Amino acid sequence: MFVKLNGVKIYEWLKRNKLFLGLIALIFVLHVATYPCIHNLTDETKYLEFSEELCQGNFSYFSEDKFFSTPFYFLTMCVTSPLHGYVPDVAELVTFGISLIMVATWYFSVPKDFDRKKLALLLFSNSLIWIYSFRVMMDIPVAFFLSLGMLHLYLFLERNNKKNYYISFALLTLAIFTKEIALLFVPIFLAYLLIKRDKNWKKWILVLLPLIPYLVYLMATGPEEILWLLGVTSGSVPRDYSYIPYGRLPVILFLGGVFGTGIISVILAWKNYWKEEKIKNFILLTFVSYIVWEGFFSIIMPVNLPRYSIALIPFFSVLISEYANRSKKLLYIYYLTLAWSIITGFLAGYYFHVIEGAIWEDSFKNLIDIIKFW
Repeated sequence: MFVKLNGVKIYEWLKRNKLFLGLIALIFVLHVATYPCIHNLTDETKYLEFSEELCQGNFSYFSEDKFFSTPFYFLTMCVTSPLHGYVPDVAELVTFGISLIMVATWYFSVPKDFDRKKLALLLFSNSLIWIYSFRVMMDIPVAFFLSLGMLHLYLFLERNNKKNYYISFALLTLAIFTKEIALLFVPIFLAYLLIKRDKNWKKWILVLLPLIPYLVYLMATGPEEILWLLGVTSGSVPRDYSYIPYGRLPVILFLGGVFGTGIISVILAWKNYWKEEKIKNFILLTFVSYIVWEGFFSIIMPVNLPRYSIALIPFFSVLISEYANRSKKLLYIYYLTLAWSIITGFLAGYYFHVIEGAIWEDSFKNLIDIIKFW
């Protein structure tokens, strides 16, 4: 006897989805196998120190010389401290848990007529999500809140479902309070509404409402943080990024390297925008998001790192997954992309499993030696 789940017997559901579940289990095992052995990255230690200070009621984090970002991630590490005790190799499990929630919530948040299983596999195996889900850093948390908040805001604008808006408001607010890069959702959606020539002024106002909690925060703590950020982007606050050899490469190169052949499906989706009906507006949103992201990080910001673009990964993954159903060739591209994701994700994960420094700090020969040793 099997208990029914949504009218379908669990046994039958498991049997019908055994390939999907098997691949998810395989990727999960590979994730666990590459859990870092080294936990001494400077940022990880620093973030845990700030979290502990907040937990002890020491708010010197808010002083000008310690600005890093808004405090939600640090508060999260504070609240979960009974589980990890501010020990990096345990605290990394919090970020990993957030990455798992990110995959699951995207799976259940996209409309049912989307290919959820293909999407989940691409997200779970993505190399950037893979390696940064094992770090006490805010790249995964902000990508989770921001990408999912943008998805629900999009669904609200398309379907006028208030529930989607309430979810998007909460998620986008948390995204901003995790890291200010989330503010990019504003130009993205304003440009999206402008291109669509949407004259419903209520939608324009609703897009801006998630800014209110952040403005209240600035009024309470002072404008120094946002002024510091503006100074970084304008170059008036000197910061040396010259030691990063790829710090000025465009976003599209990073995403091309992450998705491999899958970038072909994304470009085809953009090219065929006018011919689509089911995902026409989603394609437009993805393109606008990319253009804003590319313009901000390649032109305005003094440095561009791959991890800054993790929030774009779910949107690209949806396009690749959906276009897999267009033809056999595109289906092959999807499976090549999935294979590429698993292989590169595992190799990058294994590198950080045994090496502390950035990959670019090692010679190509050392990288080959690491792979051979494995």
